[in-house]
Amino acid sequence: MLTRIRPLTPRPTYPPTPAPAPPTPDPVDIAAETTHLNTLTTHIPAPAPATVSPIAAVLDRALHLLETRGWAATGRTCRNPTGALCLLGALRVAAGSTPNSSDSLPASRAAAFLLDIVQIAYPNAQTIPSWNDGQPTAHQPLAMLRLAGHRARILGI
Repeated sequence: MLTRIRPLTPRPTYPPTPAPAPPTPDPVDIAAETTHLNTLTTHIPAPAPATVSPIAAVLDRALHLLETRGWAATGRTCRNPTGALCLLGALRVAAGSTPNSSDSLPASRAAAFLLDIVQIAYPNAQTIPSWNDGQPTAHQPLAMLRLAGHRARILGI
């Protein structure tokens, strides 16, 4: 005797029945929920505006200058004929001075801090200009400038 075996799953219907549409939210419910969330979060103070320390500001502006104008290992001058700057020249321009002047106190402080950061990774670095001129590409000078700016912001200097 032959018995007919029934399938375990029902046969699909063609065309498939569409899924029911999600309910449209009521604008009054949305407004009430927003008001409720606002009352729950009113006690949370707004974050304080970010203040950037003077050295961090100079380092950040110098990084921006090197990324826009270009980096150069220039030897005796701080700017090459195409306008690219060395690290020290970028720090001086970022501090509001000229690339070849040495009268900027913020640039001097930023350079001293940058040298401290560079000497962590390169203990034999004597000065920023000599270390800058010994680099084959802009990768390490820009990375050290980024790191110094980050550390200056953390330290608040």
